[in-house]
Amino acid sequence: MPFLVSGFGIFLMRQFMLSLPDDMPEAARLDGAGEFTVRWRIVLPQTKPVAVTLTLLTFVNAWNEYIWALLVSTANPRRMTLPVGIQMLQSSLDPDRMVPVMMAGLVLSVLPVLLLFLLLQKHYLRGVLLSGLK
Repeated sequence: MPFLVSGFGIFLMRQFMLSLPDDMPEAARLDGAGEFTVRWRIVLPQTKPVAVTLTLLTFVNAWNEYIWALLVSTANPRRMTLPVGIQMLQSSLDPDRMVPVMMAGLVLSVLPVLLLFLLLQKHYLRGVLLSGLK
């Protein structure tokens, strides 16, 4: 939850909103659409690719967070996040067995990020493909 809103996210959404052309909202207003309808039906669907990108970047940032998770989870080791757990595991294993176990932990830590990207891939690629059309 502490990473849900960030300065980067606000900046990214603002810059994207400023780059949207005014033609479609103006046409909707001329057709009699209210301000809420213009925002909800015209502007908001156009921001889906950047919102998906921001979601993916925020999730990866929060998932890989080490210092915050280490500070919060010191009271209860059962609530440790995966990066903190991998670091604790590295310090407790002998060097001969460390590499395979560490690689297995790192693969497990990449799987949720990969799964989220695969789920959001069509929205993300749609934004990349339509970014050149203005």
